This record gives sequence, C-alpha cells and structure tokens, in this order.
Amino acid sequence: MRKTVNIILTAALCLGLLAGCANSSAGGESGAPTFTPQPTATPEPPSTVPDPTAVPEKNGMYDLLSDVFDRYHFGTAGSSLTGAFYAASLVDWGMKNGTGATVNGARAWDRGTENEYGESLEEKLSSLYVTAMSFYGPGLAILGDCGWQGEWEYSSADIRSVFQPLFPALGMEAPFVARVYYPDDGVTALRAEGRVIDPAPGADIARELSAALDGRVLTDGAAILSASLEGTELTIDINTAFADRIRSFGTSGELLTVAAVVNTALDAVGEAQSVRITESGAPLETGHNIYSEPMTYYEP
Repeated sequence: MRKTVNIILTAALCLGLLAGCANSSAGGESGAPTFTPQPTATPEPPSTVPDPTAVPEKNGMYDLLSDVFDRYHFGTAGSSLTGAFYAASLVDWGMKNGTGATVNGARAWDRGTENEYGESLEEKLSSLYVTAMSFYGPGLAILGDCGWQGEWEYSSADIRSVFQPLFPALGMEAPFVARVYYPDDGVTALRAEGRVIDPAPGADIARELSAALDGRVLTDGAAILSASLEGTELTIDINTAFADRIRSFGTSGELLTVAAVVNTALDAVGEAQSVRITESGAPLETGHNIYSEPMTYYEP
C-alpha cells in the first residue's frame, strides 16, 4: 500500500513538472513580458548664448582688437579713415562669425587696457562704435575712401549686436550708442551719426532725445517739451519754435526733418515701434500735412 502511494505521488510530481515546462514554453511564444519604450526627450535647440566656461580663442576678433590697439589713434591726422576701416571690419567680422566667436575672441584679450601711448582700448572701441553708426546714406562714402572692401548691408541693430557684447567680454561697461538722423545742409537727404545716450530704465526720454538731436535738428530755439511712451507708441511734444521751423521748409525739407525725429526716436527708444508728434499737445499741422497718426521708420 505504501509503495502504491509513493508511486502515485511520484507520478503526480512528474506530471506537475511537465506542465510547468509546457507553460514556460508557451510563455516564450505568447506570454513573454513586453517593454514600453521610454519617451524620447525633444532635444533643446542650440543656445546662441556664448558658453562662459569655453576656453577663449585668439581668433580673428582678437587680431582685429590687436590692430585697433596698436594702429588706431583717434584724434590724429587720418584717424577718421583708419577708424572707419576698423569700425567696418569689426562689425563685418562679428556679423559673419556670430556673437559666440566675437565674445570668445574678446575674452582671449591679454594685452592690458592701455597701450604704450596711454591710449585706452575702451575709448578706442567707443569711438569706433560711434563711427560705425554713421555708416548710413551719404555717410557710406567713407567706406570707399578708407579702403574697406565689401558690401555694407548692416543696420544700426546689427552694429549694436556686435559692439554691445564686445565691451563686457573685455571687462568694460558698454555704452549705448544711438543713430541720430538729420537732414544734410541742403535739406535734400538724410544723414546719420552715432551719439552716446543714456538708455537706463526710467531715464528722461525727452532729455535724452533733446541731447541727441541738439545742434542737428534742434536749433534756433526748437525744443522737445516732453516725451511719453504708452505701450509701443512714443508721443513727442514739440514747442512752437520747432513746429515753425518744420513749417518753414518745402515738402521735401519738412518730410526729412520729421523723419529725422521719428527715426532717431525709434533707434534710441528700443520699446518704441511708432512715433506721434504733437505741438503743445495738439497734432502737428503744417501747410502740407496734418500729423495726426503715429509714424514708423522712414526709408528714403
């Protein structure tokens, strides 16, 4: 009897093992575990901000800065042509090679801040910044005179995008240079020049615009009474002397004078996208036009 029971138990154990093997085999075909692929993270776009930990490279910008340091002596005979050449070269190289390369070349600077003549690199670059802003309209002629070769299609925003990061990369505070527009002597075309202004938040816009336009558009008692920015619209209120001066021109002269104010304001006040001109609070009226609508950048 005991022997029979053992045989039965042994047989049952063998059948259990065989069933387990069968289930294992079947699982390999239809019961295998499945794996859900993990979602792939969307790659971040490449950053345009220079890596502050990158090793500075003595590239073409470094070479240009060395030439400026050694060869540009502003305030001396011929310096305007030399300055025009280096101002154009700095902007052109920076635009073609990008902010990262510009900053990297500046960060590699290892030659001090003053040369053997006591000339400051910071003052030289500020002078070139101002010079570059004059490359507009008739002012472009100097590029041919100074020997610089190449097409010039750079705006004031392009010029600013090269110089503004260049200064802090050299451990200097960047000035803010605006392009100031004004009619030429014959009041037949717009010219431009660079002037350093104060762009600090909360600055008196009327005061800064007055300083920028002083001696160019603001002459003979012409003045800006106030300037206020609402959203992206800048309102500039002028006095009667300024309005009378605008009215004294013919159609072309009037247009160029108004355009000089509008273009300068749009370049100097970054948030502004349009400009409205009023005379003592009312829309400016001339014999040719009523300036009741906001104006945008004037392209001659």
